[in-house]
Amino acid sequence: MQLFESGNEKLIDTKKVTEIIERRNFIKKDDYYEVIFDNENSTIINISSSLNQLSSITVSRPCLDKELGNLLFEIMALDNFILYVPEGHYPIVLYKKVISNLPEGMIETIGTPMIAKDKKEFNDLLEQIYN
Repeated sequence: MQLFESGNEKLIDTKKVTEIIERRNFIKKDDYYEVIFDNENSTIINISSSLNQLSSITVSRPCLDKELGNLLFEIMALDNFILYVPEGHYPIVLYKKVISNLPEGMIETIGTPMIAKDKKEFNDLLEQIYN
């Protein structure tokens, strides 16, 4: 997930993101959180929490638990985030305005984003990406 404004990287207060993560069951390491949803589902969220601001978050080992989708939705709702995966699936945004804030050429590279109107639609799109 990355954050953009006017075609450039945009920074957000790291604390806003970590507060959302820390509402869940988690283990904090130096540069990542392991978020634990249940005995079978967990994921790694890479974040430089030592920095006061960030512009991107990487999800490693995503699980299929809907709580991951809920967590990512809450983070994306903070600002102009775009979620995309390296496998080439369509990216997801929550707001149409995010598309006009992307860097030039990004849509041609990763595809036209799908706009999720609510948490359910976001989770449905996320499930399609990871299946």
